[in-house]
Amino acid sequence: MSDTFDINMARTVHLKWELDLEAMVAGRIEPTTLESHENCHLGRWLHFVGVKKYQDIEAIHQLIDVHRNFHKVADKIVFDLKHSKWGSVEKNLKQVQSISMDIIFMLTVIEFSSLEKQRGFHSLPNPIRKLMRQLFEKENVSKQNGHQVLEVSHARLTHVRWSRDLLEAFRNRGRDVQLSPAETCPLGVWIRTVGLHKFGELPPMQKLDEAHKSFHLKADQSLNALKRKNDRQADQAYEAMLRYSQEVIYLLTMIEYRLQNNDAIAPPVSISG
Repeated sequence: MSDTFDINMARTVHLKWELDLEAMVAGRIEPTTLESHENCHLGRWLHFVGVKKYQDIEAIHQLIDVHRNFHKVADKIVFDLKHSKWGSVEKNLKQVQSISMDIIFMLTVIEFSSLEKQRGFHSLPNPIRKLMRQLFEKENVSKQNGHQVLEVSHARLTHVRWSRDLLEAFRNRGRDVQLSPAETCPLGVWIRTVGLHKFGELPPMQKLDEAHKSFHLKADQSLNALKRKNDRQADQAYEAMLRYSQEVIYLLTMIEYRLQNNDAIAPPVSISG
């Protein structure tokens, strides 16, 4: 297994498989059977590197099962396409897209957890140390780039951090927890001033704007319900917020993939894996 294969590459390699499946269903490329879940690039990393390096992170073990299920459903799509069984193709494609979102979210959770465990290390490369300051010391990203460049690694990982922060807020009824409005957080400003302006024709960009606003709305609802001591509403809003957070992370990965080498997006920080 190549030492250069890391978590960021795992996300984009997996996304390429999903996009290829969509192209098969649309008739743009010939149906091709995927490698097995253990032999594909992501599978080899999971089973020979990831599960050993991140064995104390629960998400890595969940990811192995979810990745296996992805291949099972993907193989069914390819089989049905080859045998002209159109009835189940669309349903299974939606399932693949849902599983794919879970895979990308779990990879991001592993990435975040790995960084969290390295907070006391001083010998890390500067890009990783800078990212850790942004995540854990809340260093202001927007002032560094004037909102013109999306720090995509920070944007993804911030959503994992915020979901954990809000879960912790349940203990003190939401006191001492604040979330910037969707319009003023770094990702929201970039979407509004750069993303929609330059790349608004991309469907993932339009969906990202909607999912990001919904994430903030549900986070606010959860906090407000906590302060009113309405635990049921707080739980419901929190679960909805998690779903939107997963969607935001997935769409950011999709945009990152489609806008590779574009100067509106900073290159992702590679977490060695």
